[in-house]
Amino acid sequence: GMLAANYFLVILFMTQLWKMVRESKVSECSGELLGLELGCVFIFEVRMLTDLRKGLSILTTLWGLNTRPPMEHSSSYKNLTHSAPSAGAVLVKEDHGVMGKLKSFGKSAKNDPSKQWKLTEIGKTYRIVCCVVVALPKLVLDVTLAYLGGVYVMRSETNSDMVLNTLAVVFVAEIPELMYTAFTSQAMRYSLEGLTCPEIELTNR
Repeated sequence: GMLAANYFLVILFMTQLWKMVRESKVSECSGELLGLELGCVFIFEVRMLTDLRKGLSILTTLWGLNTRPPMEHSSSYKNLTHSAPSAGAVLVKEDHGVMGKLKSFGKSAKNDPSKQWKLTEIGKTYRIVCCVVVALPKLVLDVTLAYLGGVYVMRSETNSDMVLNTLAVVFVAEIPELMYTAFTSQAMRYSLEGLTCPEIELTNR
């Protein structure tokens, strides 16, 4: 749901941006606006380059993952035997509130690596779906926004319009991060940030 809302908002703003670029005229670039124009376009394209690198990283990570590894049942029994207490017990007061659950979840994920989310356990079909639904649309939207935003900034007529237009297109580029921060729970963000990174073999092929 959040991914669809994200795509909808980005496409909505990009459609309006495309209409404004089509209706605007190419302004005559004077010497006073040339330096500011180059600076604004450079800052915006650098901002978009970071998004493009993230999209390429997602695509290459999903494409280079190995198949799902076999389940190891014996290791779980070994961990249980080693983690069993030798003697005695200590009672600790537990916090049953929201913060207590988050703290216990974080401690269990750190102490037990098997509870961390892993990309290596997803199947090939799910990887293809993620590439088609997440990685490829993100790359297409980032490339399109980088082009439209750069043209829109260059067609600004005054200094104030150029600065405001640059801030406007940067805001459109930051919509996915705003949606992620606003509509993702703290536990979900903690799990995603603590995701086990897969090991990808680099070859010359």
